[in-house]
Amino acid sequence: MIDKEQFDVRDLRQKEQYITDDLFLNGYARFLEIYAVGVYGSLCRHANKEQKCWPSIQKIAEELGCGKNSIINAIKRLEFWNIVGKQRVGKKVNNRYLLYHKKHWKKMSEVCLKEYSEVCDINFTSLSDKLHKFITQTSLVYHTNFHSKELNSKELNIKETHSKEITKHLTEKELFFKRKIDSLIDLFKEINPSYKKFFSNTTQRGALQRLVEQHGSEKVTQFLEVLPTTNGMQYAPVITTPLALENKLGDLMVFIQKEKLNNRLIKL
Repeated sequence: MIDKEQFDVRDLRQKEQYITDDLFLNGYARFLEIYAVGVYGSLCRHANKEQKCWPSIQKIAEELGCGKNSIINAIKRLEFWNIVGKQRVGKKVNNRYLLYHKKHWKKMSEVCLKEYSEVCDINFTSLSDKLHKFITQTSLVYHTNFHSKELNSKELNIKETHSKEITKHLTEKELFFKRKIDSLIDLFKEINPSYKKFFSNTTQRGALQRLVEQHGSEKVTQFLEVLPTTNGMQYAPVITTPLALENKLGDLMVFIQKEKLNNRLIKL
């Protein structure tokens, strides 16, 4: 047993420490699970001031005491949520990892969790249950802190009702996005004859939702309306799916800018 008089609490001013965002452990960790949490901690520890690091898979595996496949799978999960980016530099050089600011992390939603389950081969039902519990627990904590007192039976009933309202609100938001995404998929009619399959494809729908969240529905509509023209132009990126639009949006914008400079009739 430690003598309290001799025990020193950790000093956060010391350099031999690293920091992670509360949002990671308070929210994302439960969906990423233990290996990804450990890998993120390792990457944070190795990161420089620019939030870049390049430890090898072998190095991380040795630090955490687990297999290489577990590390690779964990990095894949971190990449999906835009928590970590990976770059390959040269043939014999380790991967370079970029730790992104939390404002760039994908938001937790039923749509993203569905895509996450497909990309990383995870049971969607368990993820959905975790999301529901997380929403409920977060709501209860908020209610407790707001009133600064213990919840009696009456207050607990009020809180449960409030939690249901939050869940209802999220559902309405998802319904709004569904209608918006459906209307955007309709615009692919002039781009891809097989556009109808996008309605039921969660990966393609997820790509459109992220585009709308980042650029707004009007801008995304403009991008889609110009694709029938650009797809037939020399040197333009060929885009026929929502996911391709998300991945090649930068190339499309550069191409459009060049065409503007050449006085072509492409306006965004």
